[in-house]
Amino acid sequence: IVAQALPENESLNVETPGEEREGEESETIHNTVAADNTDSTNNDNPWADLTAPVADYEYFPETRRDQSVEEPVFQFDQSKCSSLVIDTSPPMLLPQSSGACDGFDGVLHIQQGDFGGASGTIFFLFVLGQLQYAEQFNLKPWVHLNSWSKMVYDQVVHGQGSKRKFTMMDGMSIGWARDARDVDGNLFPGRPRLRPDQNQLQQHEFSVEGTGVWNHYFMPVSDFSPGDASCENKPLLTLDYDMIAPGIHYQSPWAPMAWRVGDIEYILRRDIDFDVWIEPKRRNAAKLAKNYIRFNAEMQQRAECAHPKRDNSLGIHIRHSDKGVTRGGVIALSDFFPYAKAFVENGSGSIFVATDSSLVITEITSKWPNDIMSHVVYQGGTTLSRNDTATFDLAVSHHQTNLEALTDILALSKCTYLVHGFSALSEATIYLNPSLIERSVNLEHKDQDDKAKYTKFLKMIESE
Repeated sequence: IVAQALPENESLNVETPGEEREGEESETIHNTVAADNTDSTNNDNPWADLTAPVADYEYFPETRRDQSVEEPVFQFDQSKCSSLVIDTSPPMLLPQSSGACDGFDGVLHIQQGDFGGASGTIFFLFVLGQLQYAEQFNLKPWVHLNSWSKMVYDQVVHGQGSKRKFTMMDGMSIGWARDARDVDGNLFPGRPRLRPDQNQLQQHEFSVEGTGVWNHYFMPVSDFSPGDASCENKPLLTLDYDMIAPGIHYQSPWAPMAWRVGDIEYILRRDIDFDVWIEPKRRNAAKLAKNYIRFNAEMQQRAECAHPKRDNSLGIHIRHSDKGVTRGGVIALSDFFPYAKAFVENGSGSIFVATDSSLVITEITSKWPNDIMSHVVYQGGTTLSRNDTATFDLAVSHHQTNLEALTDILALSKCTYLVHGFSALSEATIYLNPSLIERSVNLEHKDQDDKAKYTKFLKMIESE
């Protein structure tokens, strides 16, 4: 029943108001479903079901042209770079929207990523995956993050403000689907449909708390704001945690990925080169980023202060701290040095270094030759780790580490070339600047040897 799709002739928008009802405990419901599904699959994944509906809709529909994403008003002010402050005030509330839901079948409230992801993972991989879902089913997206994603949530900063209440329609849930190519029936979010215990939608008063996290760093992804009269007779939907992870993040064939994660072969395609596999994922994510993601003026000011000379520049992302613990080892700084050296010898410009490790900065400034070091710039005054403790686990504000990581992402995205390892932060950089798909080298790419990677880089910089 839970995996049942909405019949094709049944509209998402049931405009019949009724009695207010309390929301159900969704995690209990879905955990029960998972247990019930275990006998229907031939693998050990409880989130698989060969009897679930096969997805029969477009994974990548054409983006609606009437999505309204506001462009920030920004003019760089060099004088502010010497005295950047961490603004902890709540973002200004959007003016009350009008007509935001016209032509849409409901609103998708993007409320969380996974529990332990940091800035690149939450703000890009998880948000973009849910934006893709909204496009699949003609839902107006709205990002207002709660406190679940603990590495990006800061109670002092993001918990400000009073509870906001608004009325929309309740009674919809999101069904499960599987891909016809998948012999194991791994599940991901499918068509929205009426909850099994409902025969019509009912008006319900919803509420959200805090600032929503997102608007501290980005412009809203759409023109929706709670209370829009055009939305009152449309359903509000959210994706439960299990639908986000593993559902979208690990098991859907359309979600962005920073590397091959999991063991679903039709998704991971280990029979083809990594670059061939990841390119369409990057292009789809880049299209979503272009349509929805705009850094606000404060973030753009920070990025320009961090990296003002962007013409013909090289970005280097060096992830150390917790990477050795979580993904099997760090890339030695000495592996990046030949690329920096070749870049300088080719008569090129600045080298922007983004790192989470103070030891990396110390080694660069003390050991790299002056003729190379003179090209290096990096974000000053940031929170850096001296060991394998992640920066977001240090005793500092998560708002501050969000600002610093997102500044690195935006500054790296303005570079002409990129050298990096596997990281959601590096991947987000490429989504913002898809020309880096052809102008980047992943030093952890195992399908190419070190000589082939270096030769590729030399051809890049010498062709300019």
